Amino acid sequence: MFEPVPGPCRILREHNANIITPTSSTAILVCESSKQEEDKKTRILVQKLKSSMNKVYRLQKTVKHLKNEAFLNEICNNKTVNKILSKKMSSSFALLLQGELQNYNRKKPGRRWNMEAKIIALRLYKRSPTCYKLLRRMICLPAPSTLKSLLSGFKMNVGVHKTTLTVLKKMTKHLDPSDKEYILLWDEMSLRKNLWYNSKLDHIEGFQDHSTQGRSPQAASYALVFMAVGVRKPIKQPVAHYLSSGFVTADRLSALIKEVLNHCFNAGLNICASVCDLDGVNKRAVCLLGASVQNPYIEVSNHRIITLFDTPHLLKCFRNLFMKYDIQFRTNITSDNIQGIGIAKWSHIRQFYELDCNNPNFVFAPCLTKEHLDPNTKQKMRVKLAAQVLSHSVAAGIYSKIAQGKIYLMLINSYYQTIRKINFICYKHVYIPHITN
Repeated sequence: MFEPVPGPCRILREHNANIITPTSSTAILVCESSKQEEDKKTRILVQKLKSSMNKVYRLQKTVKHLKNEAFLNEICNNKTVNKILSKKMSSSFALLLQGELQNYNRKKPGRRWNMEAKIIALRLYKRSPTCYKLLRRMICLPAPSTLKSLLSGFKMNVGVHKTTLTVLKKMTKHLDPSDKEYILLWDEMSLRKNLWYNSKLDHIEGFQDHSTQGRSPQAASYALVFMAVGVRKPIKQPVAHYLSSGFVTADRLSALIKEVLNHCFNAGLNICASVCDLDGVNKRAVCLLGASVQNPYIEVSNHRIITLFDTPHLLKCFRNLFMKYDIQFRTNITSDNIQGIGIAKWSHIRQFYELDCNNPNFVFAPCLTKEHLDPNTKQKMRVKLAAQVLSHSVAAGIYSKIAQGKIYLMLINSYYQTIRKINFICYKHVYIPHITN
């Protein structure tokens, strides 16, 4: 028999064992709070370490950027480097190369160019905006807006461009007299009517303006441009422009021609000839200045200026008239001491075209098409079509058909002489009196 043991029973002892005393719970809370403080300090240290590492990275990047920028500035600003580059390549390409090295790692808003590089880019943009857009994808070039803002800084008032003539005067000051020979060209182009306020000059732009000849309240729809082109030097520069609400009258045009010629003479340019198209206003203005078929020149300020018409317009005008009218010429064939007369017709060219297309072996004029024989309104404006239909290959082909007996000789001999004269005038640049109807 077991004897009873004094004290609490087993159930009571287990219940008392699960009860936590106040002393043990306080110790556990102290341990947890100390761990939280250590974790907080660790997080703070990690954040400080990350920020310090970021500062170090930024400083390293800044140092690298400053080194590259200092190197590029040394390349761009060092005259010795520029001289070395100019010896190995053209000056224009050297400027583009310097701009590429300087702006390659920069964002587009942060790219910078000097004035010379902007002028080169402006020349490329004015030559072909589409080509300039393609070049901007390959190399660093100024934006078109930058070039337009550069152009807006130049003051080009209506009338004679005195600043341009001053620059030309400095250029031609030390040249030989033969290098100062220039030709004056003028022509009109259509404009879209538009009025806008010029805050710099404090007046409204877009009205008819003939400079010294006065302004009018009509909106301008045409621009008359005068251009000086060098005979021996490859120089082509506009020297004046005027705005008109319609076609300029012959009286006003003759006055403007005199004004531009006098300014060109004062600038040291020797204007030896003038060129314009076959517009009726131009012909009347030239006649008012004293030109005629017998004396195809005008005299202004004791200078004689030969008056010429534009050769492409002469070709187109001759082709258009030849399509409507027949041409009668004297031939080299004589009978009973009487010189023969031949007639050239547009139908002869049609006949040659049909015979040439049916030839299976050889084609004399492969460029000749139906567009040349029956051009529409737009095609009549193309000089290429008129030059090809009046070319030497067409004339030689017609002469070959004559030798074969397929085209009547008497009718076509005069046409061959006409083509020879046209080619002689166009390709030998020999001046003859004005062609009239």
